[in-house]
Amino acid sequence: MLLLAVTAAAAGTVDRVQVGVTGRNATQGLSSGLYVDVPVVADYVQSKFDGEQGDWQGPTYTATQSPTTGRTDLSFRSDFENTVGSLAGMAQHALVHKDWTLSQNDAVKVPRLLGGHAAGTVGGKLVVYAEPITGSARWESVLAIPLCHHIFGGMDFYADAPPMDTSGTNQYLVGTTSAKQWNHDHALAAARGVALDGPLPGAGITAHRAGKSVAGVVRDCGGGLQNVHLTLLRQAGTRWAPAGHGKSGSGGKFSLSARARGSYRVVAELGPFHATSGSVAAR
Repeated sequence: MLLLAVTAAAAGTVDRVQVGVTGRNATQGLSSGLYVDVPVVADYVQSKFDGEQGDWQGPTYTATQSPTTGRTDLSFRSDFENTVGSLAGMAQHALVHKDWTLSQNDAVKVPRLLGGHAAGTVGGKLVVYAEPITGSARWESVLAIPLCHHIFGGMDFYADAPPMDTSGTNQYLVGTTSAKQWNHDHALAAARGVALDGPLPGAGITAHRAGKSVAGVVRDCGGGLQNVHLTLLRQAGTRWAPAGHGKSGSGGKFSLSARARGSYRVVAELGPFHATSGSVAAR
């Protein structure tokens, strides 16, 4: 199927689903500052959002052989589980229409944000299903995300209006695009626009001597974190004084120059992320 150039609406509304919610057993132990960001997809506007699920309305659709018109509609719901065991299990748990036809099943990289800054990705699963009825225009997509400690999240998107692509001699259109194409592309783009925003457990930084440098990795249980601000500290008597600065790169890796002999440590900070390494002796 030919894809339209559909993206999340730039600088538009973002529906933020809080993960670490008091009383939700499945996400117990995760930070209250962790969110799944769901940007309203391009061409749509937010109709409602209650913190866990939302509805977006888009442009009107028309029919070629009748005066029928209506508003396009795309809704989503969130699902969190600690018993599904895998991304595939989460995708199936979140899926509403389990008797629909699988159209797409991809491993994807879900962006991570810390303090509003890009900090890497986590590996997710994206599935897309079509309603198996001749002439239908309905699609459902699910993005499954790992959240550590055997906890997973699922964002389920449902493009249900217009419901039909064809009916008899009628072709339903959104502008000049067929209804089926329109719904498919926007359900897919909505899932692809999701980001994981906030801290995961296990924040830490490992550091070791590497020649005349201190090198290591910044990470949490979601993997290495890039663009994290680093401060190299050198022990000076009872104090630790700044001796250099830098940022973590791809996979959370870093290397900071430490030419003078002494004991060093590295402090990592980005938004809510804070970690300090153990002491490293440089000779």
